[in-house]
Amino acid sequence: TCAVLYDRNGNVLAQYSRDASAKNCLQHKIAPDGYHLGIDHLDIHQRIHLDNEIIGTIYIQSGLDELYHLILWFLLTVVLVILFSLAIAFVLMSRLQKIITKPLSEMAEVMRMISKEKNYSMRVDIQGQDELGILGEGFNDMLSQIQTRDTELELHRKNLKDLVIQRTEELDRTN
Repeated sequence: TCAVLYDRNGNVLAQYSRDASAKNCLQHKIAPDGYHLGIDHLDIHQRIHLDNEIIGTIYIQSGLDELYHLILWFLLTVVLVILFSLAIAFVLMSRLQKIITKPLSEMAEVMRMISKEKNYSMRVDIQGQDELGILGEGFNDMLSQIQTRDTELELHRKNLKDLVIQRTEELDRTN
């Protein structure tokens, strides 16, 4: 924005101002070497040495508009990258939902129907050889074993009923 060159006594030797808005540059006092960061500008003070003797001081004030534009550009880029990443994640998740969630939901529905109707002949449709396919095979195998045991129990109960009737008739004959 502006620059001022001072001699060793603090008198202005040369000055530069980019535009008329930098009037406070000439009113600035000499400060120790270093910098001061303001909201909209950066002030830099540096002593000038020649043969180990201080012969003057230079003061430079730089505006931060370009820095703020660069930061805004980076933030906009980051936001766009995040939005693009979220869109890709949404597309991938919708496809994964078909692969993972749908078979699990179907298995849960078959489980609810079996629990409600006590019909162990229902089976899960196996769609792949992955972990979900193995889970479906295990679920169907478990249902087959339960159905077999249920059938055997029904046969034993029927046979027991017939046996009780037969024994009762034998006891009646004996009495």
